[in-house]
Amino acid sequence: MAFLRVPDHVEPEALAALGCALPTALRGFEQAGGMRYNQSWDVQGAGPVGLSAVLVASLSGPGEIIVINGSEKRLETARSLGATATDSLAESSAEQRLNDIYALTRPSRPDVVVEAAGTLGVYPEGIDLVGQHGLYIVLGLWGVRWERSRCRRDCSPQRISRSPGQHSRNPSSIAAPSS
Repeated sequence: MAFLRVPDHVEPEALAALGCALPTALRGFEQAGGMRYNQSWDVQGAGPVGLSAVLVASLSGPGEIIVINGSEKRLETARSLGATATDSLAESSAEQRLNDIYALTRPSRPDVVVEAAGTLGVYPEGIDLVGQHGLYIVLGLWGVRWERSRCRRDCSPQRISRSPGQHSRNPSSIAAPSS
């Protein structure tokens, strides 16, 4: 079990609200090989799992932490937990989000993209966002059967590799294919 120091500015009520979401993020990051200093992050979704991912990432000494969500209140909460930038689903298209996030994470795009939205629809955008040799960590989907989707990159099953020991019915991280 991991222990983390909670930043002084985080209110206990906010931390308690994360419930089982915080251990979900911790275990997912552990299974994906941990976090490294100065990585750029994109978190898809700002529910409890996504906010936990932001909190944990903010403690790792990140470069950028960018959060995508449709609720301004949740984006505000993400900023209070350490997000350096946010992108509203309500105010931007997928193309605009890609451009915004690429601009913030140049030259290599996000090192880590975290799926915490809980919907398969974010998968193609997440694959498009992740940088070369980066990680796409799936935390919000459970027991989803992966099928070919409309990614800009080839994200067919033979081009996606799971992390060691990952159970096929519980995907927790997917390494983006190197081109």
